[in-house]
Amino acid sequence: MLRGIPQMQVCGRFTFPPPVRALPRRRWTMAKIIAAFQVLPAGVDDLYACVDAAIEVVQSSGLPYDVGSFETTVEGDYDQIMEVVKRAQAACFDYGAESVICNIKIANSLAGTTIAEHIGKYRT
Repeated sequence: MLRGIPQMQVCGRFTFPPPVRALPRRRWTMAKIIAAFQVLPAGVDDLYACVDAAIEVVQSSGLPYDVGSFETTVEGDYDQIMEVVKRAQAACFDYGAESVICNIKIANSLAGTTIAEHIGKYRT
């Protein structure tokens, strides 16, 4: 060590950085999350009706949700939300879509998060 700085280790012609000491793992559980997702079905004559079928899945899920112009935001635990997303895609296929692209964004924190925390101040 040179003045407290670990030296690079040389092995033949390769140089490796010193091993990093692992940090202790912090135990956590998955708190409530929010996920915004968008389904983009292809191969249907009425795109809006197909997306409406996917939104009906969200509405019937019992989870808090917010339908926006481009995506739908859902609040719940991770597994519940992923099940809703899977069923929403299935609704598009049941409607007659040949393929579905699904874009998903997830907001997660150790304390949990809600739709109201993110957009509540913009709602009247």
